[in-house]
Amino acid sequence: MKSDSTVINRKGILRHGKAFQSRGICFCALAVASLTNAENSTEVSKDMPTWKSRGLRGSALEDMINRTNERYAEAGLALIQKIPTPITPIKMDKESRHITLAYFDQKSTVDYIGAVQGIPVCFDAKECAVDTFSLQNIHDHQVDFMQKFEKQGGVAFFLIYYTHREQFYYLPFEMLYYFWDRKLKGGRKSFRFDELNPEYFIPQKHGIMIPYLDMLQKDLDDRA
Repeated sequence: MKSDSTVINRKGILRHGKAFQSRGICFCALAVASLTNAENSTEVSKDMPTWKSRGLRGSALEDMINRTNERYAEAGLALIQKIPTPITPIKMDKESRHITLAYFDQKSTVDYIGAVQGIPVCFDAKECAVDTFSLQNIHDHQVDFMQKFEKQGGVAFFLIYYTHREQFYYLPFEMLYYFWDRKLKGGRKSFRFDELNPEYFIPQKHGIMIPYLDMLQKDLDDRA
């Protein structure tokens, strides 16, 4: 049995990895070329939030992911859409016409869904201000959806932003499910920073805010 301090490695069955690589012989090389072309045609604003922006919270993190997805779409690398959560307004400010009170119509599943070079992809974005990530931030229906998504041949993962460390982490679904299953069996209801596989921290990359496609390629490679 693995102890709580064990770093979880990636294992499993490769479903689409070969197809993913064959479309771009080396996906990373395709990404660099495509993003370079995109940079030449689209100037990046100096006011755009950067990876080291202090105090990223909520919508700022969402904006960074959205801008990353826009760059990937411009380069023809991926098509990822934000899934809006259906709400029913209860109160609205008459002057600004802004909703001030509402309730969710239904439970949300994931934040983003789409395709990368023909591979179905879905992921959820989370923030954590400490080294211990509480699994209360993830819900049963989300895990159930992601599990079914992977059974259909897709790739599911979480993007976690450790705000106090200013680091982004790509958490493959299989790793998440290890921690989830441990909780269900009476173990910790969280996982610690030092339990994470350090190979899945997302490095900084010029021209793109959160280059998670590099980690997606690694995720696929590790399923071989």
